[in-house]
Amino acid sequence: MAQFIAFLRRHYFVYHRSYQAACAIIAIFFFLVSFVPHRMEKKQWQAYGKTDFAVFYVVGKVLAGKTSLQPIEIYTNKPAFRKEIFRVRPQKGGTRFLYLPQSGLLFIPFSFLRFKYAAYTWAVLNASLFLGAYYLAIWGLVRDSVLRFRYSLLLVLLAFTDTVRGLIGTGQVNGLVWLLLIAGCVALYKKRPAWSGIILALATTIKIFPAIFLLLFIMQKQWRALVSFAIAFVGLGLLSIPFFGIDGMNTFVRSVLPNLLAGDIGSVYKSTSLFGSFATAISTGFFDFTTLSRRALFAVSEYTYIILAGISFIFMTYTIFRSKKMHHTIIPLLHYSILILFILLFAKSIHKQYHFWILPLILYCFHFPLRKKYIHYHIIGSVSLLLTQFWAAVPWKADSTLLFLKPSTWVFVGLCITILVLQYWHYDKQNSHTRSTHSARTQ
Repeated sequence: MAQFIAFLRRHYFVYHRSYQAACAIIAIFFFLVSFVPHRMEKKQWQAYGKTDFAVFYVVGKVLAGKTSLQPIEIYTNKPAFRKEIFRVRPQKGGTRFLYLPQSGLLFIPFSFLRFKYAAYTWAVLNASLFLGAYYLAIWGLVRDSVLRFRYSLLLVLLAFTDTVRGLIGTGQVNGLVWLLLIAGCVALYKKRPAWSGIILALATTIKIFPAIFLLLFIMQKQWRALVSFAIAFVGLGLLSIPFFGIDGMNTFVRSVLPNLLAGDIGSVYKSTSLFGSFATAISTGFFDFTTLSRRALFAVSEYTYIILAGISFIFMTYTIFRSKKMHHTIIPLLHYSILILFILLFAKSIHKQYHFWILPLILYCFHFPLRKKYIHYHIIGSVSLLLTQFWAAVPWKADSTLLFLKPSTWVFVGLCITILVLQYWHYDKQNSHTRSTHSARTQ
């Protein structure tokens, strides 16, 4: 017995140390890669981490009363807002604030620093938050030591992804949103639904994507999480009223929110959604062999797109509802990512950096043991990782089409089918195991 206990302790120590070593490797690679720009030209180095952060920084200055702009003009006076941005950052880039009014309160402390130091602080913080989210996901959602080690090695690769480097390189806010989202899932798994709702409400305040959890809370009958989410979200909204006023809140709801919900931001032809792929294929003459004009093809594709989106949404929500009682630590995060995948497929305009949000689905493909009967899942995961997270390494242009869809769009379709099939398979397998256990007990 003593030898057996010693054996367990020895192997646990090995896996635990391996996990710690992998985490150290991630930290080193992550910070090295995150703070080295794609190419070492001087102009790119000067703009690194400042493109989108300049928008947040100016919002903080406006709310702190350090400019002549009024807070409501962030949404209504685009020329004056753009002029303030160019004063702190002359490079081209993002010049619109497409976030909820209360999210602007987050950037007030940065306005008290000079822009150069604020941008550097934000870049370090953003990279640290991404790294913290990775560790939190492994610690809170993965129980098996061997799987922790495997995921740790996979996360070394994620330090090099074009999506993460792009988000940090432009000074985006996704590091904080990602950490809060993971923390909300961990709290839900640890049976702290009230805390989960509060954390996810904070994440939704910063970026609207986590609002999808409202649907998941309803489907999973997480009423405490739903109520705490609603109270926290309304409370955070009330904090912004002294700055923006009721008119500012209404302006956001009327002018900005509809475009966000429709996914109609940016260039459709650069989008990797189904609609963006079809639009690119039509504009490049792929469907010119038909008797319809390109304008007619656009009209037909819009109607077809709406019908297909409705059918797909019903099927995906039914799959999530069917598997809601599965006992698995990553199910909430997996279901959230499935709905994000739906948005990536059917929103009109999707930036390539949004591909980051389907990483849980890709990692789930590597969840299976390295055996012959599971090898096709690892192949799907590897291809998906390459085409959606390392798109700069793809030999053809990212905006070109393969047949009539872009490479990453084919990945979205294939990944969607794979994950939904896996959900059905796991649900049936769990139900058959439950039935066999119940029959054995009754006998």
